[in-house]
Amino acid sequence: MDNQEEGGVTERHDPAPISPSQDDPHGPHRGRRPVLSSGARILSTRFPVVIALALVTVVMIGLALVAADRAKVWLLGQPDFLLNFDRIELRPNPPDSMRGGAAALLQMVREEGKLGVSIRVLDLDLSALATAFVLHSPWVSHVKSIDRSTPGRLIVDLEYREPVARIEIDRNRSLTVASDCALLPTEDVTAQVLKDLPVLSGLRDVKESRPGLFLGDDGQGRIDPNVQAAVAMANVLRAAQPLLDPIARIDLTQGVDNIWLLTRSRFSIFWRHPPGLEAENEPDTKKKLSIIADWETMIRAMPSQDPNGISTFAKLDVSKGREHVTVQTRSGLWVHWRHLDGEEATDEPSAREKLAAIRQWESMQGDKPRNPRDYLEIDRSGAYLHSTR
Repeated sequence: MDNQEEGGVTERHDPAPISPSQDDPHGPHRGRRPVLSSGARILSTRFPVVIALALVTVVMIGLALVAADRAKVWLLGQPDFLLNFDRIELRPNPPDSMRGGAAALLQMVREEGKLGVSIRVLDLDLSALATAFVLHSPWVSHVKSIDRSTPGRLIVDLEYREPVARIEIDRNRSLTVASDCALLPTEDVTAQVLKDLPVLSGLRDVKESRPGLFLGDDGQGRIDPNVQAAVAMANVLRAAQPLLDPIARIDLTQGVDNIWLLTRSRFSIFWRHPPGLEAENEPDTKKKLSIIADWETMIRAMPSQDPNGISTFAKLDVSKGREHVTVQTRSGLWVHWRHLDGEEATDEPSAREKLAAIRQWESMQGDKPRNPRDYLEIDRSGAYLHSTR
């Protein structure tokens, strides 16, 4: 320390303090930890707690998921959600033509589809169930909807196929054909319905196939036009008012443009083209059916040697309309009958007068051979033969 005296005043000069270097191992801070900020100190103390809480949360979520899964399994096994397959409700019920009804159909689907005796309704694959109904029951053409909204119930809304005709393979076997040309199992059709189905004849190269497939399918989804025509004819007859003398056979032996119908009493009707494919001047389906029905009513009201009123005639041609009805007698004579009873033109005899003229002509001709192209014309002046020789 230096002291200087100047004018009697003494000044003291202390040396500046020396700051020890932090690198000096002998300094006053040797051995101390660095001082942390308050935020860092909080994070360092809470980090283990955060990790522990995260682990606990993961464990809790896992336990919750396991519990939920077990609860779901338990719930699905409860009576309200576990349903026997044979308790499925079908709407509407299968057609009366099917033996066994709903019970038989459900058994067929379950067995053929290898489905369980019981089903869990809540987690049921509805699309797969709909496919099973279509694939494993030929009677089902389409599944409209499946409803599982009510606990303990499963309602399946279906569209069914109906048998409209059959094809005789031999004396003991036949194929049953539905309205869309699909085949139905003949053994599943009730005896009375099978008996009443018209037989399709004259179809060439028809191969026997399993139920559910389409008759006449060429393997590429195309159905033989002759089969389509025959089935269209069968559909028309099924939807029409029942005839007094029902149709027993639909015959395409002469081709698809020359359809003949044969009744149970062996009365033949020339229909001509398939329904919906009529020629330009050919009457439509509705008009042809009305001719057949009115002819039946008229002929049964007329006197005849046969109590059924049909012994005089063997064939009826409805392809030319109500103004040009043509019939053939059982002796082979074609007659241009013209109009039906009550619709005659002014110069046209009544139905009874025509019948009397036909009988008189046939008794005069006896058993003379007839040209199938000749026909008898009748007017008020008498009956005369038109020859096409």
